[in-house]
Amino acid sequence: MADLIQITNPYKIRSCQGMGNYALEIYWDDAHHSIFTFDQLRILQPPPVDQPGRTSPLAGAGNVKPHPGKVKIADGRMLISWSDGYDAIYTLEALRADCQCAECRPHPH
Repeated sequence: MADLIQITNPYKIRSCQGMGNYALEIYWDDAHHSIFTFDQLRILQPPPVDQPGRTSPLAGAGNVKPHPGKVKIADGRMLISWSDGYDAIYTLEALRADCQCAECRPHPH
């Protein structure tokens, strides 16, 4: 009988908090630090599987930009319930891969 291999998510979030009205600040368990603007998070979220034609709009009703209403982190994912009713699920692995900090995306010389 073959041995089962357990795959674990190497990324864990120590804390997550809002930065004013424009971004979410993430402190990872390995001491890494990421900042994602709300617009960036909306762009990163793919449309829901059950609604393939739906996009994640950047602007809410009128000129009001949506902001995270509730953030939940569990099972290697982050769920954000946006103020405009849009719910988004991000894998921690994908968020870490999309980090735009100087350490992750060094500028060419």
